[in-house]
Amino acid sequence: MSKAPGGGPDGIARAHDFCVVLEATLKPGPTQWSQEFNQCLQHAQDLADTNGLQSRDVLTVLVAPSIHRYTYRAIKTLNPTNEFKVALVTTPCLRIAVETADLAFTLRHLEVRELLRKLIEQLADSSNENDFSRMAVAATGNWQKSVLRLELATALALKSYSAMVKLGRGYVGAGEILAELTIDPSLQAYLEKVEGRLDTGEIERSLVQESLGKVLVRDPRQDEAILCPVPVLDFKGRCQRRLQAVEKAHGSN
Repeated sequence: MSKAPGGGPDGIARAHDFCVVLEATLKPGPTQWSQEFNQCLQHAQDLADTNGLQSRDVLTVLVAPSIHRYTYRAIKTLNPTNEFKVALVTTPCLRIAVETADLAFTLRHLEVRELLRKLIEQLADSSNENDFSRMAVAATGNWQKSVLRLELATALALKSYSAMVKLGRGYVGAGEILAELTIDPSLQAYLEKVEGRLDTGEIERSLVQESLGKVLVRDPRQDEAILCPVPVLDFKGRCQRRLQAVEKAHGSN
């Protein structure tokens, strides 16, 4: 909530294989362009020089409640030829992106880079600042649905596992897990975003797929699985073996 220190960017995000220079402003008028535009480029160059980064691995994000036409025109003209690309992010787009990161338990850095790439493309394809703002919100919303659909099994499995642990027994019916999840507002918000539905079959599949639950038997009366939560040490061991296999693959190249 406080102002960023002078002399540098408002923030730097260090991700896998790329960095993001963050510039945020509340200025709505021409000063948005005159005071923020050149700073974006200089801070990107400084970050690249200081860290020995290629220009393609430094993305600049200018965040503002709305984009002034001078800012829009300058960056639209700059991006095709400049080595450092600038993504314009309005606060509605930022809200969707932050919401996505909160809902998706394991959002990948590559997905963030993909969103910024899409916003740069929307700027190039738009005809004016208002057109861009509409296109950017739509593109961010589509990106959110894509990410949340990709992460749905993981999110549902983690929520289901938490419900099993909360119930505190060695075995739990899928119907009991379903009852717990139907009163979880964050999961309901997640499902609304992806237009998904929740049933005992989805709960069972997600737990088994993510190695967080084991089907013990099936209740013939309810045609639902009776599951037990996988012990934490077992889950950690499986994750460690997968990590070692991935590291080994990289080490062999």
